[in-house]
Amino acid sequence: MKKLRCLTPVITLLVFIAAISGCMAPGRRVVVTEPVFSPDGSKIAFVSNHDGDAEIYMVDADGSNLHQLTSNEAIDVSPDWSPDGNSIVFVSDRNGSFQLFRMNADGTDQEVLSTSLDAPAEQ
Repeated sequence: MKKLRCLTPVITLLVFIAAISGCMAPGRRVVVTEPVFSPDGSKIAFVSNHDGDAEIYMVDADGSNLHQLTSNEAIDVSPDWSPDGNSIVFVSDRNGSFQLFRMNADGTDQEVLSTSLDAPAEQ
């Protein structure tokens, strides 16, 4: 059973790619990365470029109930769940430099948690 659970995010994301591939421009490639299970295993947060840039999405572990959680022209990556599953932290460059953000698990109340994650310039 453990092996099957390991394959679940892969199968779910393949179903997602197949579902959205029909609405993509010809020749456009959809990339889905960084899948991470919620603490209770019922949901998967992941990154996709479906809308043209890296955004964070969530889907039930069985592949149903797809939701886009972030939507902007910036790069949103590296989602990770809080231990209680009520929020997701992620990295975004929406303010001009990479910063750590937090949002509720439904995508609401997105707030910045850090000033900058960019590496300091070499001197």
